[in-house]
Amino acid sequence: MCSNLLNLTVDLEGNQIDAQIISNLGSAISKCCNLSSLTLNLRWIKIGSLCILNLGPWLANCTQLSTLVLQFTGSQFGDKGSSILGFALAKGTQLQNLSLFLESNQITAYGASDLGSGLVMCSKLSFLHLNLRNNLIGDLGANNLGFTLSKCAKLSNLTIDISFLLNLNYLNKRQI
Repeated sequence: MCSNLLNLTVDLEGNQIDAQIISNLGSAISKCCNLSSLTLNLRWIKIGSLCILNLGPWLANCTQLSTLVLQFTGSQFGDKGSSILGFALAKGTQLQNLSLFLESNQITAYGASDLGSGLVMCSKLSFLHLNLRNNLIGDLGANNLGFTLSKCAKLSNLTIDISFLLNLNYLNKRQI
């Protein structure tokens, strides 16, 4: 099908798609056996943890994948989705460059820990950009994530954003 394809960008930001479409997308991507770079933008699509589960298996089939950008901002998959994603990423044995945009997904310390456990299994990972802004990770999650990532032996470039911005409009409405 797409055996000559080396780089792929899929941008579905803000679309209304369901688990079946995500599953079909993952299946199609897994057939791109020589893919070395993938950017997948599913920002602001409420895919939930089940859809992350559907996407996971394709990563194991993309054995040449060295650069991966996953944009899941506002996808509402929580700790379960973060854990599944960590497990799926652990299968990316060739991953060297990884950017994860997981802002606003209701991820707590538990989900961040599971994600970190998966990332540490990526033995060739040298560049990591991890955006976990506006989640519920807290001090414990930040500490655990930092400790886990310190075990990534080849990691030479690391950017982590775990800031949390309160929505003041939401707070003001709640006080009324």
